[in-house]
Amino acid sequence: MGIALIDAAKKAGVKHFVYCSVLFPVLTKLLNHKAKFFVEEHLIESGLNYTILEPTSFMQNVNLHNAVATGTLLANYTPSTLQGYLDLEDLAAVARLVLLNPTEHNLARYELVGENCTYEDVARAISAQTGQQIKVELVPRDKIVGKSDVHMNLSGDYAREGMDRMLYYYDKR
Repeated sequence: MGIALIDAAKKAGVKHFVYCSVLFPVLTKLLNHKAKFFVEEHLIESGLNYTILEPTSFMQNVNLHNAVATGTLLANYTPSTLQGYLDLEDLAAVARLVLLNPTEHNLARYELVGENCTYEDVARAISAQTGQQIKVELVPRDKIVGKSDVHMNLSGDYAREGMDRMLYYYDKR
């Protein structure tokens, strides 16, 4: 889809293309990163003016409501794994700057990372803010990948394979 969109933009005479990718698209063991790697490559070689935004994981992917309601923060991978988190509002603020001043950001690539922390750190922060003890519980990978209704709807083998690879990678790094 990304490559087709770039080709359509070029054909339509788009003056500047802003692409929201992923942090470290070179991690091609991760299927979502691999796909975005090739889209970035195509964009760079397209001849279009462009800016690439490479955000890390979004803070909004942490289910705060559920953690506070149950006292448990469900971890999709090893709770002590360090992970960067970015607030979607921060991504929107950067995108706004790029869209309003594309010339200043032409041919640029921005790695967007918020605070690096673990699930354990997130649980401590929630506890400190709410005054409620929040524990971390690791959800077994087979429950996430095998039973797609646990956290998200994974439709199809490609989605399940991508999720399995991502969780395995996060567990092992």
